[in-house]
Amino acid sequence: MTAPSFPTPFVIAHEAFIPDVQNAHGDLVDKWAPATARSVYGAGPAMSNEPKLVGQDRVIVDVVLLVPPDQPYGPRDRVTLAGNVFELSL
Repeated sequence: MTAPSFPTPFVIAHEAFIPDVQNAHGDLVDKWAPATARSVYGAGPAMSNEPKLVGQDRVIVDVVLLVPPDQPYGPRDRVTLAGNVFELSL
């Protein structure tokens, strides 16, 4: 039996984070690989039932990206969706 196949009608730009890059002075700097196009199932606003309490530690999720399971993504990778750049947190 084969896995079901779903259409991936939307395209995003993906930039993989490159860790431990040094500038000319030997300081560590943030760097990302050039953007590549990737097809995704879709994206939508984040939904949560968690209370919004002052003083709580939490990660703010701006958007949920629905991607095929065979696409690798890493922490700090960037995606551009509808002209907006988001940094991933996995």
